[in-house]
Amino acid sequence: MSYPPPYPGGYSQQGFGMPQPTLGFNVSDEATNAPSQYAPYPTQVPNSSRQEEFGSNPYPPTYPPAGVTSPYQPSANQGFQPYTSTYPASQVPPRYPASSVYPGYAPAQGPSPVLEPGVPSNPNPYPLYPSYPSLNQTQGYPVVQSQLPSRPQQQQQKMDGRPTVVPFQGFNATADAEALRKAMKGFGTDEAAIIQVLSRRTADQRMDILRAYKANFGKDLIKDLKSELSGNFERAILALMHPRAEYLAMEVREAIKGAGTQEGTLVEILAPGPNDEIAAICDTYYKLYGKSMEDSIASDTSGDFKRLLVALCQGQRDEYGVTDNEVVMNDAHRLYSAGEGKLGTEESAFIQVLATRSFQHLKQLQQEYVKITGRELEDAVASEFSGNIEKGLTAVLTCARSRPEYFAKRLNNAISGAGTHDRALIRCIVSRCEIDLATIKEYYIHMYGRALEEDIKNDTSGDYKKLLVALCGN
Repeated sequence: MSYPPPYPGGYSQQGFGMPQPTLGFNVSDEATNAPSQYAPYPTQVPNSSRQEEFGSNPYPPTYPPAGVTSPYQPSANQGFQPYTSTYPASQVPPRYPASSVYPGYAPAQGPSPVLEPGVPSNPNPYPLYPSYPSLNQTQGYPVVQSQLPSRPQQQQQKMDGRPTVVPFQGFNATADAEALRKAMKGFGTDEAAIIQVLSRRTADQRMDILRAYKANFGKDLIKDLKSELSGNFERAILALMHPRAEYLAMEVREAIKGAGTQEGTLVEILAPGPNDEIAAICDTYYKLYGKSMEDSIASDTSGDFKRLLVALCQGQRDEYGVTDNEVVMNDAHRLYSAGEGKLGTEESAFIQVLATRSFQHLKQLQQEYVKITGRELEDAVASEFSGNIEKGLTAVLTCARSRPEYFAKRLNNAISGAGTHDRALIRCIVSRCEIDLATIKEYYIHMYGRALEEDIKNDTSGDYKKLLVALCGN
């Protein structure tokens, strides 16, 4: 019985039991840093103490020496099969280090799986998947053959809609930086040029412009914009100059600092957010302000509304997109029993279900609730809750049906009635223009019989109006 080499490429003309060749460089660091999955039995590395023991050749004999049976047998999960005459080396499946990660999945905690030819696979080692994964020979990690959506499909489900701002073709960060510098240099400011550039670039492209501006002119573009602009136009332009997670983290801070709390802002940011976005906002908030966003929100809210927001901050919503009809039915009965089916309300049941179930699950849940009770779940929430907790739970249910519908309502609330809620208007336009603002516009005209751009034009003015209309795709 022969054994695999102690590290990749360990086969040599000398064969097993012979000293390894001198490589011409110090291999101690290379050997000590080798991944553990490449050593199925003990190996040693050269050092000064080994030179004393073995003389001029610091390598010990390869284990096991000829004629000796080693107690260390290759483990079945080491990621390769023993080298035998019936399994030529040319057919040995490749091994890859644990850092070679299959896109979208957590790093491996051991060697990559290998399927032995002719050996039946485990019937179902992955409980979530209906079939065993096949081997991906290009990466050494399994490709899941199942009904689960891929990561890009999950992202599409999370953010289903059409944007109004897309990557600018022929983008040149240096040219844009020069155009902005020219627009602000000397007396007066060319606001039209600023709108022309910044409203037609994505957030990533605007970050490139920031860096190019600093590199070419040695100045901070954001500071220059602040010094040249004012009012809501300045606020909207500066909102464009931050990465999405940073901008939303700053909006959370603005909502809870000082006297009073802007509860609607907190709900708007947390209720529709996918898990990865909420995690990014929380991380960015901590970097900016040195404290947990969850703690900041908890200290500024109370009661069931606080519990809902804290639950949403965890970012633990199921996002696999596969629903179980039996679980949907059980949740519908559970919410009825926790609300309309009893005296009083079991608030924790509503919070737990609405903060953790997938939006697809919640969409089906609303349909199932109507079948069971003859009433809309939103109506049940309205009858069992009031105030901010009612608004928060209703927002989650609306987002489960359609995020564009939710944001169409938010935009209408911002620009209808007396006065304009400019911060909310800016936030909705800026935060959704690269995601689904074109779809939101379609919902808006269907729900209110007017184009979103027309309502914006009627409720705003000047360069501020021109910028918002440009971000809407006009």
